[in-house]
Amino acid sequence: MEQASNEILNQTWEHHYRQLLEETNTVAETNAKTILQINQLQKYFDCNNVKAYHPSRQDYLQELKITS
Repeated sequence: MEQASNEILNQTWEHHYRQLLEETNTVAETNAKTILQINQLQKYFDCNNVKAYHPSRQDYLQELKITS
């Protein structure tokens, strides 16, 4: 009787453990995807800033002087 009770308890804990592990993996995957998206956005903005300011940096600085 006690052995059967322990077996049920072990199965219950194993089920909860597997469920938590699955949820943790899901959160980790979501976090990884979010970080990847943030990095892609950062690269996008960095590239746009380089295109917007680097080739015509002097023109941009000139515009700042005019508008100041």
